[in-house]
Amino acid sequence: MGLGGGLPRRTPSRQGNVLSPAPRRPCACPYLDGRELYGEKDYAEFPLPDEIHPDPAGHRRIAENFGRLAFGAGGPFASEAD
Repeated sequence: MGLGGGLPRRTPSRQGNVLSPAPRRPCACPYLDGRELYGEKDYAEFPLPDEIHPDPAGHRRIAENFGRLAFGAGGPFASEAD
């Protein structure tokens, strides 16, 4: 059984760190997969110091990836000029 009333347990594997799946019903909120915000290549360059939380450089990389994915060409918040 999951923690906190049904949340799935975390596992040591990188794939197991995903706690919330894509929305199950149509939603006006865009969804970005956290593994795209901080993936294997990011982990290789900016490992998690305690294997859970990113350090300041890791947070910076997540923000850069978010900006590119959310506001870049094809992103949910891209300007119409893109």
